Amino acid sequence: MEIKKSYELRQFGNKVVLIGFTLSPSFGYQECKMKVLVEADELVEKEHALSPNDFFFVLRVGEEFVLCRDVGGHIYISWPCKDYQLLYPDVLFFYQNIWYRWTPEQHGNNEQIGNYVWDDFHNMFVLNQNHPEVPFVLHYYEEGQHKKMACKEVEPLVDELHGINDIYIGATHYDVMKIVNDKGETLWLSIKQELIISPLVARKPEYHFIFSQKPQIATK
Repeated sequence: MEIKKSYELRQFGNKVVLIGFTLSPSFGYQECKMKVLVEADELVEKEHALSPNDFFFVLRVGEEFVLCRDVGGHIYISWPCKDYQLLYPDVLFFYQNIWYRWTPEQHGNNEQIGNYVWDDFHNMFVLNQNHPEVPFVLHYYEEGQHKKMACKEVEPLVDELHGINDIYIGATHYDVMKIVNDKGETLWLSIKQELIISPLVARKPEYHFIFSQKPQIATK
């Protein structure tokens, strides 16, 4: 016997409708009902697998996007957002002028990660958390992991990172930011870009973040 998913997409006139079963309290027990979850204008992206048990697809509603994510057979729906991106292992979305890590299993407690430090580099963010002692948090993605650093001061030393997204050029961008961490230590950030030799390799560049106690331009 085939067991179908608890949700499905249907074409209804010029709309794409996401319908699904929901549980609601009814006279002391939970009653299962099917209802419309999202009424969208189009399916923007079909299923994109994050893992064998975690994938998402994207709907457009007006000028905004709604991310729909199946985690272990449960469907979760993001807040309507202006933009989104996949930074493995996370899906990020841009909502009310700030980027969030989408953590659907936490039922809407998505983590703010701030805004891009550089407009041409989308692997690092800075969050102003309005904390008097530690006002900033750097968020960045390295080797498939989300990492963060609490900071007292964050000072970008360059306006842009030339060639940082070029998948055929490996380089280190030295001393691009000066940081004072939550322990009061002054650090200089350099970003090492992994060199991709073959033009036939379809992948994005990878980055390594080097935090040094001395400027690297003088020692490289």
